[in-house]
Amino acid sequence: SDRKTQPHHTQMPQSSNLTGDINISSHQDHSYLRKLVAQLRQKVQKDVGTTTDASCKKILFYGANGYTASIILHFMSELDFPMNACVFAARNPAKLTEALVQHLGEKYGRVMVETFAATDKDVERVFAKRDYSVVLNCAGPFEETADAFIKHCASKGVSYVDITGEVSVFESVLQNPDLKSKIGNKKIVVMPGVGFDIVPSDSLLKSVTEEFEKKFGEKPNKLEVLISTGGNEHNDVAMSHGTKKTMLRGFASSAPVTRLDGKLQHPKEFVKDFKVKVKPDDTQTTTVRGSSIPWGDVSTGYFSTGVPNIHTYMPGIYPNETTAQALNSTLVSLLMRFLFALPFVLRFGEWCIENFSPKGPSENSRTTSRGVMLAEATSKDGSKEVKRMLYVPEGYHLTAQTALASTIRIALGDCKEWGPTTPSRTFGSDYIVNFDGCFFQEAE
Repeated sequence: SDRKTQPHHTQMPQSSNLTGDINISSHQDHSYLRKLVAQLRQKVQKDVGTTTDASCKKILFYGANGYTASIILHFMSELDFPMNACVFAARNPAKLTEALVQHLGEKYGRVMVETFAATDKDVERVFAKRDYSVVLNCAGPFEETADAFIKHCASKGVSYVDITGEVSVFESVLQNPDLKSKIGNKKIVVMPGVGFDIVPSDSLLKSVTEEFEKKFGEKPNKLEVLISTGGNEHNDVAMSHGTKKTMLRGFASSAPVTRLDGKLQHPKEFVKDFKVKVKPDDTQTTTVRGSSIPWGDVSTGYFSTGVPNIHTYMPGIYPNETTAQALNSTLVSLLMRFLFALPFVLRFGEWCIENFSPKGPSENSRTTSRGVMLAEATSKDGSKEVKRMLYVPEGYHLTAQTALASTIRIALGDCKEWGPTTPSRTFGSDYIVNFDGCFFQEAE
């Protein structure tokens, strides 16, 4: 098994947002990713030995010029990824070339490139030119880019993954009988969300559900997860342009943010206090106020576990329930939807993001930050409970690793489940602990 045990020297940081300073890069060798890249390299060499390189199925890496993509490119270069296994693509040719030259260096001369928009017509044209095994889509907002890829992947027998966190995208895949029918018996995976949202939390929820079932012989009735996305001693937390644009567009909708009795609904309560022991042997607990957020697990967690009630929280958004109720009132929601539905308001907001905000977390933040998650599984009457913690590196740093690893595993055919699915169902509940800096810890 690749499962890792908890390092003895590690403990939960004592901070209100459950994040602390840790130099992730100083003790990471990326052994799991190295192993997968080596396996892919062997496969490519074997395939080229039996046919021409041009006829071998490729990985299509779309959106290869974005912030998260730049970190993936860094890993590909560092780990000697077989460049002839991949076609790098984006909509903007100049930005794509700039990103590949910057992050691949001399290896840029050996790569295949495509430039096109993620439209039905363009994707069909690109798929007609050569055969692909899997598409890795890193170009958001994914509500705009996923549909065309998924449509043609399903019909052509090509797997699809992306790094979305958009609930609407998850629902369009996981609750879509037509898509499942179109895929049929094809051995392909359609799996949105192979980044920080939702690989770690999906693994955690699946893991705590399995532990609950093992302990009590029944499935829990409710899952709650507190997600701290990462920070360091300087509170150096930032989001990529793509994430900010997705959030901006989210203001124009009134998307439900929780799952109640198997259905997506608006939450009845927006705030919950979590009591967490900072260290396993502590007698005191740290109280962390979580605010309800529309994390992808309200969709994927239901598919992964079958638990009908799933609530996702993040620290520090709402100070109390009264404020939360006021900000989420019908009047405020209608005002926000009206304002951000105006095209010029949305375009102005996106222009400001592109021109006045950082592209994402600094390198220092990515290498000195960590995230922490706490999951609680409870019975209907609340008498039975299982809690589990998960420590992870900074979100974008981890996204690059999980996205690349998931893509390679699918290209290798190393999947437990095919069709529309989730990471924990495809790779198992312990998938996340293969990555450096990721480990479970029991919570009382």
